[in-house]
Amino acid sequence: MHVLTLTESMRFCVDPLSRPYTKYLLKVGNGQESSIIDHFPLESNTEPSIRIKIALYPEIHQVPSLDTPIHIVFPALAINYANKGYMDDRTILIKKNTIVNFFNTQIAEVVLGREHVFLLADSVEMGDDQAMAIGTEFLNAITLVVMPPHRLALKVSILVMLLKNLDVTSGLCNGAHLIIWRPTRRWIVTQIIGGAHAGNIINISCITTTTNRLKWPFTLQKCQIPLQLAFVMTINKA
Repeated sequence: MHVLTLTESMRFCVDPLSRPYTKYLLKVGNGQESSIIDHFPLESNTEPSIRIKIALYPEIHQVPSLDTPIHIVFPALAINYANKGYMDDRTILIKKNTIVNFFNTQIAEVVLGREHVFLLADSVEMGDDQAMAIGTEFLNAITLVVMPPHRLALKVSILVMLLKNLDVTSGLCNGAHLIIWRPTRRWIVTQIIGGAHAGNIINISCITTTTNRLKWPFTLQKCQIPLQLAFVMTINKA
């Protein structure tokens, strides 16, 4: 498996050679790795803050550019992306969703073929009169972890991840990886990769997601195909 974490910019392969690094991560998580505690003031009138410095793993090095990890994990992507099994064991892990979306968009541009764009339909389901008058541009700009992106650009043979539990018994669970077979106006024909249901052909259609856990005085309703590009994903999703 080819996994790269941009928290340390390192390629991490699951093999015996990775065990020392795994132990290092466990020590960091348990607070057992050697560190330096530094006290520094945030402002002149505030109490000093504490900063903990932990030495990087010896084999971790700074990458010269953001293109480097893409070429490491997805070598010759434009040529190999449609080959069977190429996408099954490759991913880049990043901490924040905003950076995930940026990387996914950059990588998808390398893939050849026609781009099929699906725009999310936003609406305010309920709220006071002032909330109902909120502009569509503002609603489109709201990005939530539990919801698909506003603009979903797909190509044939591209790697995506399911964001909802649609049918767990059939392998359609949150986090499942799929390959795009054929985008249509009403649904997306996909194939499951990995797991007990690998190879199954599944149609994914638009669903409506509603959330009222926002800081705004309204309930947001979004209708979109529950997929997102999966060349890059967050560490939590992994």
